[in-house]
Amino acid sequence: MAVTVVVWNVQTFGDARPAARGANYAPICRFMAQALYEVSADVLIMMELRRGGAQYLPTLQAALMAQSGAAADVWDYDYIPGSVTTRGYPNDPDDLDFTQTGHSEGYAVLWRDNHPEFTVLDTPDALSHNIVNGQSKIGLVLEGRSAQPNVPNPYWFAAPNFVPPPPPWRRLEFPEPNPIHAGDTRWNLCRRPCCVVLDLNRPGAGVPREQELLPIVVHHATNNPRRSTPWSVQSAAYSAQLYQVDDTTQAAPTMVDVAQALAAGDFNIDRNVDAEAYGYFTRGFTAGGANNGGANLPTTWADSANAPDNHTAIRLSRWRGPHQPPVPITDANVDAYRWLAIDNLFIRNLATVNPPANYHGPVYNILSGLLHHGFLVNPLAKRAAIRAFRTAILTALGPPLVGGGYTNYPFIDPANNTPCRTRRRKRGGGFSYYSPVISNLRNFTYYMADLQRGYFRTPRRAAEFYVNSISDHLPLVYRFTV
Repeated sequence: MAVTVVVWNVQTFGDARPAARGANYAPICRFMAQALYEVSADVLIMMELRRGGAQYLPTLQAALMAQSGAAADVWDYDYIPGSVTTRGYPNDPDDLDFTQTGHSEGYAVLWRDNHPEFTVLDTPDALSHNIVNGQSKIGLVLEGRSAQPNVPNPYWFAAPNFVPPPPPWRRLEFPEPNPIHAGDTRWNLCRRPCCVVLDLNRPGAGVPREQELLPIVVHHATNNPRRSTPWSVQSAAYSAQLYQVDDTTQAAPTMVDVAQALAAGDFNIDRNVDAEAYGYFTRGFTAGGANNGGANLPTTWADSANAPDNHTAIRLSRWRGPHQPPVPITDANVDAYRWLAIDNLFIRNLATVNPPANYHGPVYNILSGLLHHGFLVNPLAKRAAIRAFRTAILTALGPPLVGGGYTNYPFIDPANNTPCRTRRRKRGGGFSYYSPVISNLRNFTYYMADLQRGYFRTPRRAAEFYVNSISDHLPLVYRFTV
């Protein structure tokens, strides 16, 4: 059998967006579950989990089980804030938080709890915030290859190569978003990668543990290309779990040199423009000379040779240059709304299932599935997930007012028919409209009509829906055989 891993940056999951996602997040969770079942997902690792998102993880869990329809198909979840708040090693969950420096983010993992091919290994320390059977299933990267601290030398960090058996791992620092000096790192408050370890059920007897333990390290890098992003990516490649894992099935700490590993994330560096930082994932352990080796993850999943198929970010406008307004995209080609190859996945020693297009990989182009004949809206029963978002908008609007508008959004912007909370009179006459119920629509009336249909008649409206209600990133999908 195969295992399917999905890594998805779900933008600001948990922030209050009642019109776009529903007051209780039920519409977005139902849609995510439908999209995940379309690719037979077994593991979801989510980035951009906000503090408020924890309360909606049971909703997503329930949606996944409801999507299956089988009582035996059980999903579990765990989550962890993305930053350490103490000066020393964290000792309990309260030593981690959703810090402002870490963009108030964390990570979540959801997995099929009864999958015959794997279980999720307990972490060495119970630091997560939804302990499962007394154990954490997701942890933060705390140690790695480090000169302690790592400093640019002269540009990239230089850290000891991994040569088994390694010396004890050191504390691993990460850059904050806006450091005083380019490449500055710190121990606390910064956003770190998370790690989930799958314990694979390899066929046969006596399989060595190094072939059974699969670490999955996921990182949401900072977004400051000149001062922190390249070093944030490089630091993630130094994560100890990409090299060794503590086999917590043993009574005493037992470090295992893992034969396979997987690193993924939103790295905020366009691989089609500048792939240098990614070399620290793909290079061999000792390639590049002393202190310049990589994590030996030679396979790049969303490869640059496939551009624009490797574009993972979604946008509604094109930037024209300084001091010029962006230009709305209205193309009839769904791929025109994709840009930037910034989400990726790197692999060591896994039996990839090919071709990935058969399971909507490597980059899951959800936009194409939302169009009239798309796989996410056919057969007709699937369209109820889209219609639920129309109900959320109508609930947010409140009752209609006599003469136009709605109780909570009394003003209608004549440019696109979108209800807005406020307006201000312009000096030359007319009004400017603010706080629309849904942003960046070309035509609110047509948008609502498509939601009622349960599919989108134009790529533009499919992109409007996805950006407003789901995310500005497409998921990565990777499948391998055990």
